[in-house]
Amino acid sequence: METGSVFWEPEYVAHFRCDGKTCGSRCCQGWRIAVDDRARERYRAIPDAAARQSVLDAIRYNPALGSHEFAIGSDGRCPFLRADWLCQLQRDLGEDGLTDICWQYPRVFYRFPDLIESALTISCPVAAALILREEPLRFHRIRRPLPPERTMLQPVPAVLALEDVVFSLQRAGIALLQDRRYPLDCRLLALYRLAARADAVAGCLDTFCRDASSPEFIGTLLAAPPPPFDLPASLRWRVRLMGEIYEHPFSPEKTAALTTACAAAWPAFCRDVRQAYAPLLESYLVNEYFLRLYPFAFPGSFRRNTGIFLATGKLIETALLASYTQSGQLGRDAFFSLLVRVAGHLDHNTLSMRRVGAAVDNILSASPALLIDRGIR
Repeated sequence: METGSVFWEPEYVAHFRCDGKTCGSRCCQGWRIAVDDRARERYRAIPDAAARQSVLDAIRYNPALGSHEFAIGSDGRCPFLRADWLCQLQRDLGEDGLTDICWQYPRVFYRFPDLIESALTISCPVAAALILREEPLRFHRIRRPLPPERTMLQPVPAVLALEDVVFSLQRAGIALLQDRRYPLDCRLLALYRLAARADAVAGCLDTFCRDASSPEFIGTLLAAPPPPFDLPASLRWRVRLMGEIYEHPFSPEKTAALTTACAAAWPAFCRDVRQAYAPLLESYLVNEYFLRLYPFAFPGSFRRNTGIFLATGKLIETALLASYTQSGQLGRDAFFSLLVRVAGHLDHNTLSMRRVGAAVDNILSASPALLIDRGIR
């Protein structure tokens, strides 16, 4: 008799092993580390009085978020991160000493009635090394024990009744993103068109989804000519948004200067970065699309969801472009590091994602050309 739960996930998940020494414990510095109620109860039960008090003294209440978290030091590090990049709490208390978020990261789970979707977030460098690959990401069904009770299984109440629709749209989107017969920017435009068509037939999504991943339907999405592309306008929009998500808005003069410099570097960037690293960018996008449950990640239409997905990808690309513009090159290690760093900021900054959503809302009534551009063919 089969036991355990059915998981649908990228195959790389089975190969992940957390190793703070490999990545310098990136998840233990520079980010909020939430302390859940169960963890605080475990800390209150530490037998040794001095050890118990040292842990409790390191916890602060964040009134803005209504939750507890560890007091991060001036160096940005968790107070329990040791010099050898390992966790003092885990050493002293075992895995029970970890908060729920520390125990689970970088894993993300979604519970559906018949299966659990799981993947890893690319903000973890160890996970990123598995995700950013030349060959297309592959997915499989696997049966294994349900994660422990402390695992945060993300609910998807708004779409539980549409489980087949969720999977169909998700797989149609991934099929588009992985169709290497077409340049990546053409695939992104087709993804946007898929979302728009799904919105248009919202009352009969079951029928729509049966055809959404057929080669014939995908061909119609890819064959239509792209909209006019205004490179300076697209770059201005991206540069302004980049400043906003890092809470350092650029002046009009700075925005204009950066836009001009990036536009001048654009042809070489498309050749040296977009084309050279296209398979890695594809792997990042496919993983994000699956991981965040697009096009159901945020409230609103499928088109809005896809717009946010595309905008986050453009922010990553803008950071790569700015770095390339400054140095005239972008080696593989620099590409990898920068992508992981910007993705980590978006993953762990709720306000940044709200700003991305607001920016997308402001342009959805216009041409999607601000979100989707064309490289050098």
